[in-house]
Amino acid sequence: MQLWSRELGSDLAAVGELKSKMPAAETDYRDLSDTELEAKLVAIHTVTLKAAGIKEKYDATLKADDRDRDRFKGSSVRADAG
Repeated sequence: MQLWSRELGSDLAAVGELKSKMPAAETDYRDLSDTELEAKLVAIHTVTLKAAGIKEKYDATLKADDRDRDRFKGSSVRADAG
């Protein structure tokens, strides 16, 4: 549990850093050159990929918890029946 708490703290810090790198929704890009616009797009894509990686980590953890819970329930039911 301590490891999970530490990882959660680290991931929350990473998410905060990613949020700080995202531009405001109302940002106007019309005055940017093609090169500047492409650089902004690449930066946003990089942040999005990192955020998706963190999300996938927690999705996988939740799925594993669900499998473990189902396995535990199944073994508990069999033990009660025996």
